[in-house]
Amino acid sequence: MTDDKDSLDKLRQDIDRIDRRIHELLVERSGVVAAIGRAKRPDGVFIRPGRHANVLRRLAARHSGPFPLLALLRVWNEIIGPMTGLQGPLSMAVAEGLDDTAREFYGSYTPTALLADPAAVLDRVAAGAATVGVLPLPGPGPRWWPLLAERPALRVVARLPFLGDAQPALVVARMAPEASGHDHSVVADPRPAPEVPAAAALRRAGLVAVGPLDAAEPAVLAVEGFLAPDDPRRYELEAAGLAVLGGYPVPLAMDSTQPDEQDLTKR
Repeated sequence: MTDDKDSLDKLRQDIDRIDRRIHELLVERSGVVAAIGRAKRPDGVFIRPGRHANVLRRLAARHSGPFPLLALLRVWNEIIGPMTGLQGPLSMAVAEGLDDTAREFYGSYTPTALLADPAAVLDRVAAGAATVGVLPLPGPGPRWWPLLAERPALRVVARLPFLGDAQPALVVARMAPEASGHDHSVVADPRPAPEVPAAAALRRAGLVAVGPLDAAEPAVLAVEGFLAPDDPRRYELEAAGLAVLGGYPVPLAMDSTQPDEQDLTKR
């Protein structure tokens, strides 16, 4: 019994040693993050959707052992949220029903305003009262996406959940989306009766339509690849009457397509 107790005490001491090291590394990381914040312009963008996605992708790629991957990524999101807050204000405007989705990605203690009206979420982000807005996928609910099309300063920058089965959502911010190396762009067709179907316009621009973000709203499509603000393919789309609403790093929760995203390229 004594040997067992000694062994258990030693293992607990190992846990305490590891905990101290984790804490020391978090303190060290926060110092580096604060220095990055000081190096940025006062009006700089503090969220980095593409980098955030790639941090999680690297963790997932190297992870092993019994600790659940979803829990690991949640731990890192809880770290990234407060660390981002060391560089500049970080707050969320969140549509009703998406609180868990938003906090899972941006951290439990990120200041959050829950709003019943998706249009109010856009207003809050546009006014600078929130860093990001978390909105439902364009679908059977209120049609908020035409309002986004009218506000070029706001763009889709992320899609949630990054892993897991939380309620799906899009994230908008006052910034251009950031490429991560594996991205989808969001293209909308606001025309009531287009002369040229959206899929044909996309093919002409050399783009592949993955499918609607939600089957209930076929006018808002996910498109393979990243469309930078100066990408000449955007001009082709805009000339055809389509609007580029932003883009997002493809979540780990998705393979090449979501079940509700069906290939439109042959239509």
